[in-house]
Amino acid sequence: MESSTAISAESRTSSKKFRLAIVICLGLLILLAAGIAILASHWPFTADRMKKSLSDSIGGEVQFGRFRQTYFPHPGCVAENLTISQPGGRLVVTRFTVESSYAGLLSDRISRVTADSSQATLSALGAFRGGNGSGPQPHIGELILNGATLQIGSDGDRFLFHKVLIRNIGDDQRMPFQIDVGIPRPAGELSMNGTLGSPHRGALDQTALAGSYRLQNANLGIFKGLAGNLSSDGNFSGVLSRLDFQGHADTPDFTVTASTHRHHLKSTFRAVVNAMNGDTQLTRVDATFDRTAVSGTANIAGQDLKTITLNVDAGKGRIEDLMTLFIKAPQSPMLGPVTFRANVIVPPGAEAFKKKVILGGDFGITSGNFSKSATQAGANELSERAEGEPHETPERVLANLRGHVVLRQGIAMFSNTSFEVPGAKAQVAGKVNVINERLDLEGHLAMQAELSKTETGIKSVFLKLLDPIYKKRRAGSVVPLSITGTYDHPQFNASLTPRK
Repeated sequence: MESSTAISAESRTSSKKFRLAIVICLGLLILLAAGIAILASHWPFTADRMKKSLSDSIGGEVQFGRFRQTYFPHPGCVAENLTISQPGGRLVVTRFTVESSYAGLLSDRISRVTADSSQATLSALGAFRGGNGSGPQPHIGELILNGATLQIGSDGDRFLFHKVLIRNIGDDQRMPFQIDVGIPRPAGELSMNGTLGSPHRGALDQTALAGSYRLQNANLGIFKGLAGNLSSDGNFSGVLSRLDFQGHADTPDFTVTASTHRHHLKSTFRAVVNAMNGDTQLTRVDATFDRTAVSGTANIAGQDLKTITLNVDAGKGRIEDLMTLFIKAPQSPMLGPVTFRANVIVPPGAEAFKKKVILGGDFGITSGNFSKSATQAGANELSERAEGEPHETPERVLANLRGHVVLRQGIAMFSNTSFEVPGAKAQVAGKVNVINERLDLEGHLAMQAELSKTETGIKSVFLKLLDPIYKKRRAGSVVPLSITGTYDHPQFNASLTPRK
């Protein structure tokens, strides 16, 4: 009897546990069903909701080629041939993937958005406009772009983004980013790391940006008339419409293609860049090439094609460094220290560099020599005649060469140009054709010796009759002087024909 009673009690206990388990399971099923119902009614990854979310965030008309929702292991969606169209441009993404977590759905957080093989075409830089931002914007842990191409205009510049990674989007905080992109001007590889701010009230140009950059193997050949491979690194900060840069650049093989000479060009700089249109103002540039140093400012601006304006406030170095920028001869025709100031304008276009460059400046050479012995012999002879006696010194220095030059359309016009050789001072003006390297300068030569002393024998006897005509106060004689020939073979001609 007692055994039967115990069995009955145990049976009642088991029955209560079973009923409790049934109740718990039913409750969980009801909660799960309710959760599924709520989740289904608020599921963010339907085609219509994704279109609205993208339109609100980016703007424009959104279309999918194929679209499917994913549930395991991560809730999200995959869209193929995503297209976003605006009046200012068009974006096409081959594969667009959104990954979240079930916990993240409760807080409107997305773990990762990946865009593979994107193609964006803009009518102009900055033409793509953002959306209206209506409704809550999700937090995105990572945005990854793999293989994106940005085309500016139908036949304009093309940027090849190998990898773009942006983190913590949507928290109204600075977003860390990493970008590796192939840029077109100059054509090279650019890496950038830093932080990106949210667009200021939807204004893309006021988006804050800060970080560092490294540019490698940038081919200057994209700019007609130049050649060389540029590397540069530095830091930047500001907003997209005004970024302050500071850094340094190195081009070990800089060449003006009208010449055959390579120069090692190094520079440090500060610049203000408008990333919306590419305009750049270099507020300070300190550069060296070979044995010459220059300091100044520069500006690169224009609607489509850019004009380069360079102001050299101070230049000091070697005249051979300057001349070999523009000549094809194996060596500079003149050697010596030089100081200079200049304003240089390089307009855009396909015209040859020597033809389109515009230059104005002043220069001074304290002491110079000619590299070719025949040319130097001519200068020595001019000096000896000016002093009225031969010298054993094999080389006479061309001193205090100064002047003003204006270069347009390949013709350099020289004015207020003077120089000295032992025994004489010269004043000349005229033109030099930098394309065919022809010289055409005229002026006068004030010699220490009287005219009769510049010759010997019977010539000196006849020239004594002319001494009063050519003699000037504090000078032995003044005669017309012309400099003709070419860079390589200048000819000094002191004529006895009176200048008109």
